[in-house]
Amino acid sequence: NTKANSYLFLDDLENARTVLEDLLKIDSENVNALINMAQILKKEYNYEDSLTYLDRALEVDPQSSDALMLKGDALFHLFRYDEAKECIDRSFEMSDDNAYVWYLKGECESHFENHEKAVEYYTRAIEIDPAFEKCYYDLAICQIILGRPEEAKAAFRKIFEMNPDSYEEGRAELADEIVDMMSQHFPKKDD
Repeated sequence: NTKANSYLFLDDLENARTVLEDLLKIDSENVNALINMAQILKKEYNYEDSLTYLDRALEVDPQSSDALMLKGDALFHLFRYDEAKECIDRSFEMSDDNAYVWYLKGECESHFENHEKAVEYYTRAIEIDPAFEKCYYDLAICQIILGRPEEAKAAFRKIFEMNPDSYEEGRAELADEIVDMMSQHFPKKDD
C-alpha cells in the first residue's frame, strides 16, 4: 500500500491502480487499499464507482473516518446532499481535527444556504490548515453572499499571497475587482 500511496502522491493513477488491484486480489478487505482505489476514482470524477469501494471499506470498518469523509464528498458531488451531510457529520464525530472534514461541513452548509455556519466551518478548516486554498475561495464566496466584501477581499488576498508567482503585482486591486464583480451577481443575503 505504501507503493500505491507514492503513486497517488505523484498523481500516477495508472500505476497506483495496478498496485491496488493486485493488493485487493490478495486481500479484498484491505480498508486502506479500498479507500485509495476510491481516491483514484474521485480524481477521475468517477464518484459513483468510488462509492462502491467506500461502501466495501465501511463494511469492513464502519468506524473509518476517512471512508466516511470520502463517501460524503462523493455523495456531495453526486448531488445527494442529505446523505453527504450525514456521512460528513459521522466522520466529524470521529475526527474533528481534519481540515477537509471541516471544509466539507462548510460545503454542505453553504449548499443548504446556511452561509453563516459555512463561514464558521471554513474558518476552522483554515485554522487547521492555513494553506487550504480552495477553502479561502469558498469562504470568500460566502462572505460575498452575506454582504461582507471586505472579508471576501481578505480571503482572496490570502489566495494571492500563497501564489506570489501567479499574482506578482496588484494583488489587493485584483481581489477588490473580483469581489466587486462577483458582488453584482449575488443578491445580498439579509441576516
